[in-house]
Amino acid sequence: MSLMTKEQNWISEEKLSRFEEAIPAPEFFTISRSIDPAILKKSPEIQREIDYLLDLFRMEVNYFLHVLGTKAKRKEWFKTSNRFRELRDQYSRSGYKGRGKLPSHYWRMALQRAYQTWANYWKAGIAKTRSRIQYGKKWTQLNKAEQQFVKRHLRGLSEEFFRILDRETCFPQGFPENLRADIRDPYKLCRMIRITFRKIAGRLPKLGNTYSMWVDESCYAVPVDREEKGAVRNANGGFAYTPIAGALQQIRIATHKRGQRLAIAVSGLRDLPVKQAKGKCEPERPTLKIVRTPDGRYWIRVQQHFRVSRPLMIPADLVPPEKDSIRFSTLDLGYTECFTDDQGSAFGSDLGVLLKQYADYLTRKDRERNRFYALMKTTQDPVKRRNIARFNLGKKRFYARRKAMQARIIDCMNAAINELFCRNPAQCYGIEAFGSKSFSMDGLGKKMRRRLSLWVRGQLKERLCFKAARRGVKVVLVPSAYSSQTCTECGYADRENRHGDSFKCLCCGHTAQSDTNAAQNLLMRAHDKNYESSRMTLQSVWTIIRETHRRLCNKLGLTEMKDPHLSRKH
Repeated sequence: MSLMTKEQNWISEEKLSRFEEAIPAPEFFTISRSIDPAILKKSPEIQREIDYLLDLFRMEVNYFLHVLGTKAKRKEWFKTSNRFRELRDQYSRSGYKGRGKLPSHYWRMALQRAYQTWANYWKAGIAKTRSRIQYGKKWTQLNKAEQQFVKRHLRGLSEEFFRILDRETCFPQGFPENLRADIRDPYKLCRMIRITFRKIAGRLPKLGNTYSMWVDESCYAVPVDREEKGAVRNANGGFAYTPIAGALQQIRIATHKRGQRLAIAVSGLRDLPVKQAKGKCEPERPTLKIVRTPDGRYWIRVQQHFRVSRPLMIPADLVPPEKDSIRFSTLDLGYTECFTDDQGSAFGSDLGVLLKQYADYLTRKDRERNRFYALMKTTQDPVKRRNIARFNLGKKRFYARRKAMQARIIDCMNAAINELFCRNPAQCYGIEAFGSKSFSMDGLGKKMRRRLSLWVRGQLKERLCFKAARRGVKVVLVPSAYSSQTCTECGYADRENRHGDSFKCLCCGHTAQSDTNAAQNLLMRAHDKNYESSRMTLQSVWTIIRETHRRLCNKLGLTEMKDPHLSRKH
């Protein structure tokens, strides 16, 4: 007899509200498109011009980072949340022309990047300082007034915070007068804030060897060829380009020479919203980012507002039993395959093979590199040492091979998720909520720990949540402790129930595939009101499991099994 029914795949949103979302949909996401390397090889003057613009932009950003890092500037422009526009207008009124030959829009973008870098530096440092002090030993030694003193100084950017960094002692703005008498030593409190911030903040921001530049809407355009396939007439009578997958799209960016634009061929601009030269119909005009990676490739990246691209439709033959219920399915993340749903379907069965190849390759290459590294350190011949570093410890081929294997793993994940949307569409998916102690690698070999560590880092979870959000689907976390050890028929949980991919209950004899059994347990827990949230302790989950087993044994006429945890202790 099976306790699983088709109606369990429909659930009310009220029941799902007690579970937290796995990864909320981002506010923005980035699209990357490569600049055609064949064009750069054929026309080296294009690559030289791009490199020249990147060098000028980098020099401009470093200059603004240096200026905004001085004591006078940081206190003047960062004492409130955002004063970039005032800073930009002040530079424009002063007749600033830039240190290089960049157009005015480029140095303004460099100024914005430097300003945002410093603002993020200060905000992150303040947040970390507040957390370090509140969870430190000295926090409990402070009275309530002193704790309020520290909290007010570290709640955000303010003029008083920068005065503390300049070795001044001051009270927060608006600090109550009746609490000032309870502050025993404000100098020590300010000194504690200053020392903690300097330890946490680390080095001052600097662009370093990063080569990237921002290009706003006034510095680029996309020409439209009326005879080109994909150019269609819009409502205003003009022409708008609808890019084709795999086709090369031309973008013209402003150079350091007045009136001249550089034509760049970019591949695959299907979802890239860009400004049209004439007959434009796209209202969104994002800022482009040109990047040169260490491997010598050039990319154009665009940050877009996140939105649902193509909603996932539920087939008409799947009729909900209640009006307010939605289609819900649970997934058990695996190692040999990406995941298994509650219907018993496995998706991405090549994942285990790819992870094994990846882990074995890293293990073998690390062993070889360690041997050559030790040989290079011990040899006295400088020529041999140089040859080992150049031919045996080179990183270019190793990184390329590792990147290719990672791409194959991600492709397998994406294919599995797309197959899931086709074969088992749902309005919400439930996945395992791993706690700090619910997944242990104790007793596993080094190779297996390495393979599993590649899996548990969340790459599969991140891809699933992102692609689900793009289709308008929600992903929630369901408590997963002991889900692979629990029987779906009688509720008995024991580690001896599972042996690899097979599951056989010691109490009722129920047999199933272990991953399918775990996914069905997650589905039943989503309907059980006793599982109050995604974050539950192991003890609380175990208590619910034992009570469920006792109730089902009375219902099915089975003999209740003893608690395996107690029997192992004795």
